[in-house]
Amino acid sequence: IEMKPKKGPTIGQNDIRLYGVGYIEPFQAVDVNSDEYQNLEKVVYYRFIDAENPNIVYGDLQTAKVTDSQTITIKAPSVYKNNTVAKLQLSYNEENFCSYNQTYTFFLMPNITEIEPMYGPLKTPEKQKVTVKLDNYYCTDNCDQIKCRYKSSNNIFIERGEYLAPNTISCDVPSVSNSDSYNLEASFNNGDDFTNNGLNYTFYDPYVIRVEPQMVSSKGNT
Repeated sequence: IEMKPKKGPTIGQNDIRLYGVGYIEPFQAVDVNSDEYQNLEKVVYYRFIDAENPNIVYGDLQTAKVTDSQTITIKAPSVYKNNTVAKLQLSYNEENFCSYNQTYTFFLMPNITEIEPMYGPLKTPEKQKVTVKLDNYYCTDNCDQIKCRYKSSNNIFIERGEYLAPNTISCDVPSVSNSDSYNLEASFNNGDDFTNNGLNYTFYDPYVIRVEPQMVSSKGNT
C-alpha cells in the first residue's frame, strides 16, 4: 500500500488515498454477475494505531467504500498531540486487522486569528489582497505552496497565498459577480489540507448612500 499524503493536521478529517492492488478481490468470492454481489456492501474497516504503542488507537473504527481494486479513500482521525506518528490497520471482517509499515504523521495546523480587511467591493481596478494573521506559523521552506480557499454556499475559489512574515500571509482576492460572504481558509501544503477557523470575507456592491453638499450653485466651482 502507498499512502498519500503521509502527513496531515491534528484536527483530522482530511482525505488519505491508499494505492495498492486487489482491494475488491475479497468480495468476488460471490458471483460478480449475481444479485447478491450487486447488493453486497463493499466496505473495508480501518483504524489508526500509535506507531510505538499498538494499544493506543486514534479515533473510532471507520469504514470506507471499495469501488475498485487499486484505490481506497479514507479519512484521517483527529489527535491531540503535535508530531503524533500512527500506523494504518485494515480489515475486511471487522476482526482480523492487517498492519502496514507506512506511517502517517500529524502536525499542528496554524490557526487564522484575523483577516484584514474583512470586506471588499465586487469590482476594483486592481487585484486586491487580504492580510491574514495566524498563530504558530513560520515558513522556512515550500513557502510557495500557500493556497487560500474562499468558500460560500454556492462557490469555491482557490487563490494564491504569499508568505509575508512570521504569522502573516496575504491572499489574493477572487473576482466574484454577486455580493456574498465567503469562508476564508489557508493551506500550507498546496491545497492538501486547509485550516478550519470559520472567519469570513464579505463582498459588497458599492452604492451611493449620501451626497454632500446636497445643493450646489448653478455656476459650478463647488
